[in-house]
Parts: sequence; C-alpha cells; structure tokens
Amino acid sequence: MVLQVVKKSYKLNICPLTNAKIKRLEDLENRYRTVLNVIKTGLEYWDALPGSDDLPFKKFNLQKLLYNGISKDSDLQSQQIIDAMSDAWSNRKAPCARFKHPAIPYNCPRSGKLGRTAKGNPVMAIATDDSGSKRMAIPIAMDGAWDRFRKEIDNGWTFTYFELHYRRSKGIDRWCVIVTLRKEFFVKDLELSRTVLGIDTGSGTLAAGSVIDKDGRVVRQRYFGRDIAHRQRDIGLRRSKLQGFADKGSRKARKKLNALKGYEENLVKTRCYQVAHELVDWALEHGSMIAIEDLKGLHKPRKKTKNKDGKRKGIPRFIEKKINRKVHRMPTDIFPTALTSVAHQNCTGVGKVDPSYSSQTCSRCHTVNRNYRKGRIFVCGNCGLVMNADRNASVVIAGRLLSERPKVPLTEGQISGRGDRVNGHDWDHEGVRDTGRGPAQTPESNPVNLFTGG
Repeated sequence: MVLQVVKKSYKLNICPLTNAKIKRLEDLENRYRTVLNVIKTGLEYWDALPGSDDLPFKKFNLQKLLYNGISKDSDLQSQQIIDAMSDAWSNRKAPCARFKHPAIPYNCPRSGKLGRTAKGNPVMAIATDDSGSKRMAIPIAMDGAWDRFRKEIDNGWTFTYFELHYRRSKGIDRWCVIVTLRKEFFVKDLELSRTVLGIDTGSGTLAAGSVIDKDGRVVRQRYFGRDIAHRQRDIGLRRSKLQGFADKGSRKARKKLNALKGYEENLVKTRCYQVAHELVDWALEHGSMIAIEDLKGLHKPRKKTKNKDGKRKGIPRFIEKKINRKVHRMPTDIFPTALTSVAHQNCTGVGKVDPSYSSQTCSRCHTVNRNYRKGRIFVCGNCGLVMNADRNASVVIAGRLLSERPKVPLTEGQISGRGDRVNGHDWDHEGVRDTGRGPAQTPESNPVNLFTGG
C-alpha cells in the first residue's frame, strides 16, 4: 500500500455584496494586480533593478531585491506577496504580458478562514491588510455547490488554501471563492494487484484497455470513449461553417460561435471523467493496477527538418497538418489526471510508463518496426501477429509496467486540466479550478477547516 494525496477544487458562489464590500474587494484586487505588474516589470528589466549587479537571474534573488519595498507599499499579506512573485516568475517568458484580474490567494487560518455567522450562515473571513486587523466577511451562497462542498468536508477532505476570484458573467461583475481540497488515500501497488490494466490513449479511441496477468497473458480487452472523436469532428465542422458566416458579418453566427466556445471543452471533460469511472470499475473487477503512458510534452511543436536544397523532409505538409490536428484534440492532460484522481479515490494504483515506440512494438515478440503498423491494424513481420493497433499498444504498455515497475513511481492524484489563468489554476470535473501550488507559509501537514462564530 502506498499513501497518495488527491487534490480537487470547488467553486463556492458568493451572495450579492454591498457597495462598501465591493469597493474594498476592488481596492484589494488593484493592490494585488499592481504588485504582480511591478514584479513582472522587474523581471523584464532585470539589469535596471537597483542592487541586481552580479546577481544571477533567479527567483530567490527576485524576492531578495523586491520583497521589502513591495511589503511597505502594498499593505498586503506576506504570503500574498510571495505567491505574486511565484506567479510572475512562472510567466516570465511571456514578454509584455500584464495581469488584469488575478485570483487573490489566502492561507488558512493566517489570512483567511471559513466561518459562520450567529445565524449559522457560512462566510469566508479574509484579511485586507498586512497586519490582519482589517477583516471582511464574504457571505457564501448556500446552493448546490455549498451542499457538495460540505459533503466533502464531512467525508474527511480538508483545505489550507483558497482563492478569491473575479469573473464577469452575463454582463454582471461577480466574485467567487475557489477552495482546494485534499485527502490522503492508501492505494494498492503492483505487489497487491492480481493483474495489470494497460491503457493506450489515441485520437480515434480515447482509451483501449487490456488486462494482463503477471505472466503476460491477456485476460480481456475493451474500448472506451470512441464517441469523443466523432463529436469533436462534428463540432469542428460546425465551428468552421459558422466562422465563414461570421467573417461575412453575420451577428447571429458570431453569437453562436461564442456559445460554442466552451461547449467542446466541457463535453470532453465530462466524457473523460465518465470513461475514467468505467475504467476504474473494470480495474476493480479484475484487481488490476493501471498503467498509462506519460504523454507530457506531446503537444509541443516539433522541429522542422529540411534537406540541403531547403526542402522539407518527411511526410507532406497537408498530412502533417492533419496529424497535428488529431494530436491536439487528444485530451492528454485532463484524461490522465481524471483517471489518476478517480483511481486513487478507489484505492487503485496508477503508474506511468515510457510511451516510446509503444505503437510500433509487437506485444508478442517485442520487435520494433514502424512499418508493422498498417493504419488501425498491427501486422508483425517477425512472428505473424495480426491485431488491432490500439489493443497491441495497450498490451505493450501493461507489459512495460511489469518490467519497469522499480523505476516507475505512482502518479500523484490532482484534479486539473489545461487553463490560461495567471496563477496556474486547473479546471477539474466540477467546472472549477485547482491552483496546484499549495500554501506559501501554512504547512500542508496541518490542514485547518474552521467553522467558528463571527
């Protein structure tokens, strides 16, 4: 058994605020945004900073040069200043980028805490100055999100960190609280598992799974999530058609495009978690540990090679564009994260293996040859194996977990996905974000949930 920490985030809605509280929140956001932009400017003009002579361009030196001055002028919590430096440092490669509506971080219980009023209504008490003497209570709406959040707290989930987030919805300025929950689970490793479930993630089939025993014999094989690629294709065709009308000045098409913007993302996210639950149930049925590919960096642009004559090498450009389109549609971020989170919550271990040449390797004789794959069929020229290419790759992935187990750590469960937020927030299956950063000063080992009066 291995101890794993699973994180996920919940969005708590806020009741309508008074004008006085709105002004205080706007002032707080302006101060935090100013600090972020000052730090970003210091990163862009490092050599012009006083005292930066002969100092390496490092995050530690950034804090050494700017912290004292920012602490005196901003009247923010020290934890917030440190988090602002982390945010600006993570975005240092984006030139001339400025922050508009950054999420304001808080630690529990130093700068913020969850409490309730004398009538029992939930509030989030936050500090608005450096000393912590000025505090403000943000009323939490007791809706479905609050009920789900309280159910998680009752089930043992804890938190030490939350964020105050501004958003504009339907022309109205709104605020919400994003809380990062965490819980520890004991998951089974390979020694306690009877079989291994290998999963091959593809563009046409989201997950092709093969269950093999520890002797390498295939027990069962199945496909999952084949409908996602078809629905993505239909959405893409609809988007291109609407874009053509919008380019001609159609306001109705432009409105439809805006409504379609987040539809595909939400659809894929929902189906990824549904498939993750199906896979975990199947793994529990066979007592399996799950093996997945480490697809980090798959979406990075590839280097273009040219001949001596200046012409491109390899496959034609139109075929390469088609392949890249399929690769970029693959949910290689949200699906492994969803699978890991659901598996760990069900005490099932997940291990990542090297994906190199998994689709070109024969699962029977382990011969590697790129010409053996004929579209969707894998035909081995050495041993004569004829098999679906995705199924063959899933068997190879499961076998690699058995052979490379001492080198493969269990993955850390964290509900996240792709996002463009300044603080690195990640969307989870509830439609909310997880910072993935943790508190700057409060130890993770002492989570605090306070339901105190006031």
